[in-house]
Amino acid sequence: MSAEVWMVASGKGGTGKSTTAVFCAAALAERGKQVLVIELDCGLRSVDLLVGVAEQVVFDIEDVLSGWCPPQKAICQSPFYPGVSIIAAPYSGQQLHIDTLGEVLDSLKDCYDFILLDVAAGMGQAFQGAAAVSTGALLVLTADPVALRDGRLVSEWLYSNSSVVPRLVLNRISLTATTMDLDVCIDTVAAQLIAVIPESPQLQQTVLEQKTVNKQSRLWLAYSNLAGRICKEDIPLLME
Repeated sequence: MSAEVWMVASGKGGTGKSTTAVFCAAALAERGKQVLVIELDCGLRSVDLLVGVAEQVVFDIEDVLSGWCPPQKAICQSPFYPGVSIIAAPYSGQQLHIDTLGEVLDSLKDCYDFILLDVAAGMGQAFQGAAAVSTGALLVLTADPVALRDGRLVSEWLYSNSSVVPRLVLNRISLTATTMDLDVCIDTVAAQLIAVIPESPQLQQTVLEQKTVNKQSRLWLAYSNLAGRICKEDIPLLME
């Protein structure tokens, strides 16, 4: 076992990046994979809540990167999604010691099939550090003009400054969207589409009540298909 490392990024905040990282991890685990989600978004911690371990977190990724504790002490296993573990971000907005990220990942790769790096929105220090150590990138965007324009900048940066090829995840897409609408999004961002995640009115309530995603829902099907494509399964790209 030697983990594939995927960064989960966005141009702007509020596109559902962390939610996508967690539910993609859950869908990968459903396929029998061991998955670790590392949150690299200081001051905007949320992954611990999404996987049901908010009361268990003692150490965070800054403790690990600074050498204050070994990675194993910061890892929490999700009671919601067997096979999914996380290392949470710190509450405060300090800069991470991102230069040690590669060493931390090297010490963990043999324990997991996939490691997902939930990076802060934009192209700051955490983003660039993640790009240097990742084998793939999910660029999570909504279909609004601001998100798409910012996503194009992220896509261009990855093409120009890393070996990571971005794959586009269009999130919160209305069921009335057309293929033409999606083509405009793809052309704007200049990244190959890997998933279309539908708008889900129930998602916010699911998160608030700390419940698992309904596995009979269109939302879960979309994340399951995303996980399958990451695993190189031949799943047609249709409106999920």
